[in-house]
Amino acid sequence: EDGDFDIFLIDIDGSNQTNLTANDTASDFDPAWAPDGTRLAYASNPDPGEEGTVSSIWVMNADGSGAEQLVDTGGSDADPAWSPDGNWLVFTSDAEGTFDLYLAPAGGGAPCRLTDFPTNELTPRWSPDGGRIGYHARQGGSRDTSELYIIEVDPSLPCAEVVAGRPLQLTDNDRRDEWLDWDDDGTRLLFSSTVPVEEGDGHAVVVLNLITNALTALTDASGRDDDPVWSPDGTRIAFDSDRDGDFDLYILDLVSGQLTQLTNAPGAQVVPAWQPR
Repeated sequence: EDGDFDIFLIDIDGSNQTNLTANDTASDFDPAWAPDGTRLAYASNPDPGEEGTVSSIWVMNADGSGAEQLVDTGGSDADPAWSPDGNWLVFTSDAEGTFDLYLAPAGGGAPCRLTDFPTNELTPRWSPDGGRIGYHARQGGSRDTSELYIIEVDPSLPCAEVVAGRPLQLTDNDRRDEWLDWDDDGTRLLFSSTVPVEEGDGHAVVVLNLITNALTALTDASGRDDDPVWSPDGTRIAFDSDRDGDFDLYILDLVSGQLTQLTNAPGAQVVPAWQPR
């Protein structure tokens, strides 16, 4: 509402909305919960109105206290995600030109560059077993199409050996497949995809079964449904959408099919993240 982003907590019934980053002038975005639910990693740009300023990765306690910068590559650092054991963070940065994936110790330390491709690698997410990272790549740097990929990783190895082999491409089409999230057993990926509708192209939330390769659309692409995430128990998903005008948060119950609008406020409420149980 004030020209930049802040990070909020909200109950799943829409109550108790709390601004965790209200006391700074930075733009704070891309929140990611630590596996134990006690901390949040996020990206922060100290002066979004100043030309040339870039974001870095920060960590704070669940109540917004104890905020500290974890890593600053000198580029635009964003999209942090914790490893399942809580020891590592993967994130994206354009420090070397295009956006690549980087790895950093959660306790602080020098980042390790994981990818070096001509595409922009974005929104990395760890598999539940910690051995894979899924992400989407914008083909040729284009914002018009993007595909999903998986890399195998072992963070305990030296930087040059963390990634094993070449990325596995999961989707191959002329749409935007992006903003992925793993289910709890690592067999399904939730993501946003452009799906043709009667008037233009909307974004639908889609599930990819990694065993059968079956695709299932969960929403109807009546707007831009983005940033989907599973609930901790796997029975619901949260996502943001502009289906009613401004971007707001929604919850879809996968059992009943009921769709609930969680927020309705000026500005954009985006990038939901469920607190672990």
